[in-house]
Amino acid sequence: MIRQSPLLLASVVLIGCAAEGPARPATTATAAPTAQVQTGPAAFVGRWTGYWGGNAESTLIVESISPAGEAVGSYQFMQTPPSRFQAPIEGNAFGFGSTFRFTFRLLPDGRMSGERRRPDGLVDTIRLSRI
Repeated sequence: MIRQSPLLLASVVLIGCAAEGPARPATTATAAPTAQVQTGPAAFVGRWTGYWGGNAESTLIVESISPAGEAVGSYQFMQTPPSRFQAPIEGNAFGFGSTFRFTFRLLPDGRMSGERRRPDGLVDTIRLSRI
């Protein structure tokens, strides 16, 4: 029986690899986040959070979509008790409120933008992320 040196065996393996050319990066397919894959009213469902002006945390929870196509859920501004809403969805947006009018729109990147129209006419904006 002929014994081969481990160094000789390793050299043969490496030479064989070199003959195939340089290693190519593996092709990796990644799935888009669920929020980007979902379309229509179902894409609104979930828990969303963001900050008005960078410091006033808000949480929007869309629990379900009614048979009539309305977003049903609750909205909480900072530490105030949550307020319930049921609002019709029009395209990629829905809104609710009277004194303060809120409008939320789905964005192509899977986040949501929001506007808060105040009684004095000023408009605040927010970006919400699904959590």
